[in-house]
Amino acid sequence: MLQYLFGPIVRVHAEKTISRRGYEAEEGAAMTLRFECGTVGSFLISDNAPSPHNFESGTRENPDFPATGMDFYRIFGSKASLSLPDMTRWSYDNVKDVPDWRGALRREGLTANVRKELLPFDLQLANFVSVIRDEEEPICDGQAGLKALTVCVAIKRAAETGETVNIST
Repeated sequence: MLQYLFGPIVRVHAEKTISRRGYEAEEGAAMTLRFECGTVGSFLISDNAPSPHNFESGTRENPDFPATGMDFYRIFGSKASLSLPDMTRWSYDNVKDVPDWRGALRREGLTANVRKELLPFDLQLANFVSVIRDEEEPICDGQAGLKALTVCVAIKRAAETGETVNIST
């Protein structure tokens, strides 16, 4: 999803958390990602922390997780910030060319054009069936999947070695 929003990831650094449950799989990490466009982001992931700020509860993607409606992405820009999936935009009322940081922040609820009659799993399956029937293109194709996998492998390597890993695009 991050590469869909910001373009290719070209560099990653990651630090794993200490295992609390004794599993071989990672329980969490802090990551820094650099995108080809110059955007830099910090990201936290955890499989071992109670929080309403998680993907499944925020998106209502998985009906097995209770919905919180809370955000899980916060995107900070020079003129505004946006949280997802609650679509809250924050900006300064007085922004012209240069923001005056002493001004009041304005909170604005944006709307997204989302088909709410179906759960995300249902939408994914509907797209898959339509692709098989040659009625539409896949929302996420094999190239996007390979790019995501490449980033995941780079993050795992960075977390294991403590080194920053460059990804060729």
